[in-house]
Amino acid sequence: MTFFVTGEQFGVRLVTRSGFLNLWLIVGHEPADDLEIKQCAHAHGEPRAAEGGVRAAVSSAAEEVNRTFGTSYWPWNVEFQTDDPASAPSLLREAASAVFRRLATRAASDFAGTADDDAR
Repeated sequence: MTFFVTGEQFGVRLVTRSGFLNLWLIVGHEPADDLEIKQCAHAHGEPRAAEGGVRAAVSSAAEEVNRTFGTSYWPWNVEFQTDDPASAPSLLREAASAVFRRLATRAASDFAGTADDDAR
């Protein structure tokens, strides 16, 4: 996993055996009334992931990490790109959980890097 910051978005790139997922999140300290979700196009033109599954995956990852770490990080805006929409909800849950865990355990200024950084 590679973590990055683009403007106000916290992001992660997850590469699997069968493909990839890029996730960008705008995060707030209160749950959003209307979580914005955008699936970015991919060159292969895969079908879109189900928005309800995306919303549930990212929200449940936030709830779990907040409960574990006593934090309050909530998704306000979700943008993602994948070449495997069928696996998007499970990959999004994994990726979002990694973003929220990283925010919970380090300063935002130290967010960018790789998952290998966490092992040090």
